[in-house]
Amino acid sequence: QHLVKNVELLACENVEQGVAMASAGLSALHGSFEYISADGSVETLQEALLRVPNIVSSCGGFDMGVVVGSAAGSPPGPIRVPYNNELLEGGFLKEQLQRWVDRGIIEADACSALSHLADRCAIDLSGQHFVCLGAGSEMCPTSTLLNLGATVYAVELPRPESWRRLVRCAAASRGTLIAPLRRSDSDQTASPRTLSGLAEEDFCRTAGCDLLTELPEVAAWVCAQAPGQRLCVGSYVYMDGANFVRVALAADAVIQAACEARPDVALSTLSSPTECYAVPKEVFAKCARRIYDPPAGRIHRLWYTP
Repeated sequence: QHLVKNVELLACENVEQGVAMASAGLSALHGSFEYISADGSVETLQEALLRVPNIVSSCGGFDMGVVVGSAAGSPPGPIRVPYNNELLEGGFLKEQLQRWVDRGIIEADACSALSHLADRCAIDLSGQHFVCLGAGSEMCPTSTLLNLGATVYAVELPRPESWRRLVRCAAASRGTLIAPLRRSDSDQTASPRTLSGLAEEDFCRTAGCDLLTELPEVAAWVCAQAPGQRLCVGSYVYMDGANFVRVALAADAVIQAACEARPDVALSTLSSPTECYAVPKEVFAKCARRIYDPPAGRIHRLWYTP
């Protein structure tokens, strides 16, 4: 009930009031959470973010590793959605979308948006720039963006197995993957470099960063990408337990730094089914019928009340 009331206050009554409440909440978190850097120094998250503008020119101490897809420049194709070991497109995709709506799996506006894309003969994201925080996560659209020809700036932990998967996906795509590469200790004072054509193992061995211990540096790396172009920054991070709160707040801090450095930034996020949202009345009514009407209603009444 507390979460529902918060959503009502934030989204349903007064937009300006909702934005002010959300901003105040984030400001309180940034001022109370402690950031512990790799060298053990402690400061508030807010204080850590103040260092970002001073290290953007050095890309936070990272280089840029580039993987250009072997299909770059090839003609774009239609949107395809994987389902049951098939790639659905066009009319077949629209039919399946409607079946999902009828079964209550997706909402009508999701069907409408995807059907609009399915009606297009080709979708080309060449020249579009996307930052993916948590690029290796299962729900991140990294592979879709790359296959549609986009340039993806991938923020992912320094785990060679994750980067190997990302590199191979990029190499077979129409798009371009750009990753933060760690420099050796002897290269820390050098200017940031853009490195392409690296062997897969060399790339995967040095790629990656940690939002929890390198937050200002990662934020600076993100802010330095694609100068003069519009960035779309998306957060798809996840960790178990209390670490999810920490990494979600770190991702939000990166997004805030990007918005302050580049006012034209677009934002994307992956919503969770465990959160609470304001939805149209007809969506609520349909959901209520599925919960209470037979046959499922007999079971659900044990757990839900009107």
